[in-house]
Amino acid sequence: DNLINTTQSRAKHIETLLSEYKGLTKTLATEITFRDALNENIFRAQRIDEVNQRIKTIIETHEEISRISILDKEGIMIASYREGTGIDKSTHEIFLKGREGVFIGDLHLSLFTNKYVLGMSTPILLNNQFAGVLVINFDVDKELFKITIDRTGLGQTGEAYLVNKDGYMITPSRFIDNVILKQKVDLIYTEEENSVSPDTLLQEKIAIIRDYRGIEVLSVHTHIPEMDWSMFAEIDTKEAFAPGYSADLHPPSDICYYLIYQ
Repeated sequence: DNLINTTQSRAKHIETLLSEYKGLTKTLATEITFRDALNENIFRAQRIDEVNQRIKTIIETHEEISRISILDKEGIMIASYREGTGIDKSTHEIFLKGREGVFIGDLHLSLFTNKYVLGMSTPILLNNQFAGVLVINFDVDKELFKITIDRTGLGQTGEAYLVNKDGYMITPSRFIDNVILKQKVDLIYTEEENSVSPDTLLQEKIAIIRDYRGIEVLSVHTHIPEMDWSMFAEIDTKEAFAPGYSADLHPPSDICYYLIYQ
């Protein structure tokens, strides 16, 4: 089925992309320039100048990266691109979680680039001891959004989009502008209100629902566990069940028929 395959393939593509971002973040954290930036045995002006040059080069050669910062072991920013140094990030999740291992933060609007980004962080080790945290912002418009806005397999009325754990769209809508972190989507497919336990939320489902526009659609969604995201692919029922569309699903016997007014 086109819609099921589309949902699954997009979700896998997104998981692969996140894995690549994590790998790049971990690799950069082991570079000598980033480790030296936290080595107090090296003259400060020299090490900071060298790491700033390296940061500039990385950003110029990786269009998906919009910001790189280095936090010392106290959470104080000592080097950054697009942000001043001396800023205390010691209470921020990106630092606290980044001390323990690779961490991916929530998709958010960057105050410095005014673009939506995913922040990742990972520890920097010096002589096998924790010395600081590397923070990288990935511009989601460069790669992540391209996965969801691709209309392949979605016919004339279909779209694919991501929803975060709080139920807000975090990728563009085909039909409505400015939905990111603003448009709420109902994640519960149920015939009766409150009939689904929390443990069953975000499981892979196929249903006929009223989408966020109030249009009846055939909807498939699957879970991306690492981020607690839901990947949706939907197409208007008028098209989905029209002759010639490769649906392999025929209401009402093959799918759950739910009407959710969002």
